[in-house]
Amino acid sequence: MKKILILFEYNIKNGGAQKSIIEIIKNNTEDNKFYSLMPLYGDYSSYLNELGVETYYGGSKEYWPGKENILKFLLNLFQVIKKSKKIIKENKIDTVYCTMLPSLLVGVANKLLFFKNIKIVWHDRVTENSKVFILIFKLISKRIDTIITTTPYGYNKIAGYGYNKEKLYMIPNSTDFCNENISYVKKINHDNLKIALIGRINPLKGQVEFVEIANNIINRIKKDINLEFEIVGDIGIKKDEEYLNKIKNLIRLYSLENQIKLKGNIDNINLYLKDIDILFCTTGYPGESFGRVVIEAFSNKIPVIALNYGAISNIIDDGENGYLANDIETFVTRSIDLIENKELRQKMGERAFKKVMIKYNSKINNEKINKLLSGNNFMEN
Repeated sequence: MKKILILFEYNIKNGGAQKSIIEIIKNNTEDNKFYSLMPLYGDYSSYLNELGVETYYGGSKEYWPGKENILKFLLNLFQVIKKSKKIIKENKIDTVYCTMLPSLLVGVANKLLFFKNIKIVWHDRVTENSKVFILIFKLISKRIDTIITTTPYGYNKIAGYGYNKEKLYMIPNSTDFCNENISYVKKINHDNLKIALIGRINPLKGQVEFVEIANNIINRIKKDINLEFEIVGDIGIKKDEEYLNKIKNLIRLYSLENQIKLKGNIDNINLYLKDIDILFCTTGYPGESFGRVVIEAFSNKIPVIALNYGAISNIIDDGENGYLANDIETFVTRSIDLIENKELRQKMGERAFKKVMIKYNSKINNEKINKLLSGNNFMEN
């Protein structure tokens, strides 16, 4: 049995990375023992505790700061390295599983300074391409034993930075929903057509763009269709309260209080999606390494329209199971096409479901990840 320490920058339950890690633990076929280290404030640790994960808290209480405040970042880095060193020593940890750059730095520091035989696994979830990131990555890459990417987009980025391909694996994120929904029949005849955006409230997720798109659609659509737009998610950290207020103010400015609803966090996303007709993905961040909510929608036979950034194009087949838009105007016109054509929505939804069943099955993909965490490689890299 291998003992694995997972380092988290956030303690929030509804993030895509957090959901994926829950499924890795649930589908633990290698009898791994998991531990976690994260900020104190948040609701994610309770989920981990239910799965038998021993949880520790360290560093900044709300979230581990990034490049926006270098002094806080370095202070937090020192605190987390100190705390993780104690956890690794006391529990005889075999592998440190890192999720983003700050946690990767913590893992590599422990390997360099204290535990030369410990294994460092980085599950790349935000594919950066800044000069600073590339420089840091090249300096520490030889200390990373395994890197897991989620799409060809991420794989090619990391390989392009010179990382050894023999230690680089591409394993898509996956969802248990496809197993739950295997006999699901999508109902598309309700009176109101519902369109949703799902993601934590943050500028990178594009809720403001969602409101702008909704306003354009409402003003331009010709058919008499009752449209309901819903934003699912809440702020993960306090600094995003200002962005939430910006969203609310924009909704009031366009007088769309009756058409656009802020739903907050919803625990049972699978149940919620059964009443949704189209999912919008307005993430405008080139470093987006996957887009888990897209495959959650696919498993519920929901077509997805997304801005064409990051790895989204590796998931959505344009014109087959959704649309990719290079700008807001294209997004609006594609949306109207889909809204006005019920048969097209149904066909795209069926094709989306077929894709998720084949490519994003959680039991298959998470078994591969657990093998890597245990030190057992497989041929598909």
